[in-house]
Amino acid sequence: MNHHMLLTYLQNGVPLTVLMDNLKVVSWLLTLERKELIYQIKGVYDITDSGKRILSNIEEEKTVEKVIPKASKISIENVHKALQDRLFEKKNKRQVVGFGGVYFIPALKDLETFLGRFRRQYPEKYDLEKIQGCLLKHIDNCCKKDTFAPAIKYYIIKEGTGSQLAAALETYEEVEQETQFKVTQTKDLFG
Repeated sequence: MNHHMLLTYLQNGVPLTVLMDNLKVVSWLLTLERKELIYQIKGVYDITDSGKRILSNIEEEKTVEKVIPKASKISIENVHKALQDRLFEKKNKRQVVGFGGVYFIPALKDLETFLGRFRRQYPEKYDLEKIQGCLLKHIDNCCKKDTFAPAIKYYIIKEGTGSQLAAALETYEEVEQETQFKVTQTKDLFG
C-alpha cells in the first residue's frame, strides 16, 4: 500500500524531497527502484513503464469495483448461513469433511475470499442471490449422491480449472428464463 502511495505521488508530480527525511520512505523508494518501477536522474524520481502499468491495473480494479453495483439484498454472511442451514436440513449437520479432508462449507472468511476472486474474474456474473441459489443446488446434489466434492470454495473458483459456479450460473439463468416463459404461458391460458 505504501509503495502504491509513493507511485501515485510520483505520477501526480508531488515532490518527494519533504518525505526523504523518513527512513521508511527512503526504504520504499529503494525497493521500488530495485524492482525497476521507478528510476532516479539527478536526484529526481520518475516512474518507469512497469510502474505506470501497475498503477493503471490498480486503477482499473478500482473502476471495476465502482461500476459493479452492490444492489444485492443478501450478504455473504446470509449466504454462509443459508449453506449451513441447507446442509443441516439435508444431513442434520452444519459441516461435513469432504474429499481430501477439506471442509465442505468454507469458513465465512474463506467464503468471502473465494467469492471475491470470483467477482474479480467474473464481474458480470456476480449476483449473490443467484450464487446462493446455485450453491444451495450444489449442496442438494452432493447430499443426493452422498459425496461432498468439490468443496464449496473449489466449486466457486479453483486455480487452474476455472469456476463450476460460473457454468452453473449460465444454466441457472437459462432455467430461470424458461421458467418465467412457462409461467407467462400458463397465465395466458387461464387469464
